[in-house]
Amino acid sequence: MAKPVLMKGWTDPITFRGRPPAIPAEQLVLFPRKTLFEFPVPEGKEVWAFVQADNRRRYYLKVDRGDRALRASEWLAYRIADLVGVPTPRCDFIQTNDGDIAFGSEAVDGASKQAETILYLERYTMIELGSSAPGLCAALSGIHALDLFINNVDRHVGNFLVAGGGDDRQLLALDYARSFFWQWPWNGFFNGETTSAQAWVALRERHGFDLSAALTVVDRIGLITVEQIANMLNQMPTHWLSQSLSDELLAYCGNGGWTARVELLRKGLEDGSIV
Repeated sequence: MAKPVLMKGWTDPITFRGRPPAIPAEQLVLFPRKTLFEFPVPEGKEVWAFVQADNRRRYYLKVDRGDRALRASEWLAYRIADLVGVPTPRCDFIQTNDGDIAFGSEAVDGASKQAETILYLERYTMIELGSSAPGLCAALSGIHALDLFINNVDRHVGNFLVAGGGDDRQLLALDYARSFFWQWPWNGFFNGETTSAQAWVALRERHGFDLSAALTVVDRIGLITVEQIANMLNQMPTHWLSQSLSDELLAYCGNGGWTARVELLRKGLEDGSIV
């Protein structure tokens, strides 16, 4: 019997004898979902495909663009966001119809949700009401700090999503494709010419800035170890990132670059030199 052909980026599975081992929850993501149906990509979405997977959930899929490691950037950003308390949609590895593995972010928006989110973020709450919607300022400030650290240069109101309603609303941050390896190696923090910088200036004018919430995220980023980053890299398909870029990131984290960036960001937020 011919040996089956493995999908790109995957290695031979381990065969266990006896009782099956317990699999940590974080490792379950290693098993990719399969694409069942493809739908037209919604207008305005910068994604490779819009699909329904075998778990009946719908996903926006990202693959790499030229030599841009978009999938690795998304994966690392989503994992770090989870560690530091920045809410994001569910993400999964999705097997495409051509056998490749895409990064999938669950499509939980829809046209009505998008419109609600934009309206929610474009209200001038600081001016009209004297205070921001409950929790909104803190949520935005935490996302802002994360964007700065991972150099996400493409934040705009279209890649936020408000989930829930009333006082139980939660702000999700979507789309990190233009972070991490989009402009690597990192050289300072994004400037006023980027989409992110312009968006954050407008959001701060409307909703204020919670320095304490931002610094909490910065402190949590500072607690992330090189071993945790290595584990994130090991969990994703091997072809998502070249060995040289993987080695560069681990060296950056292990040789003090990560810690130095944390301290530089903390100082810049505290003295107002980074906005």
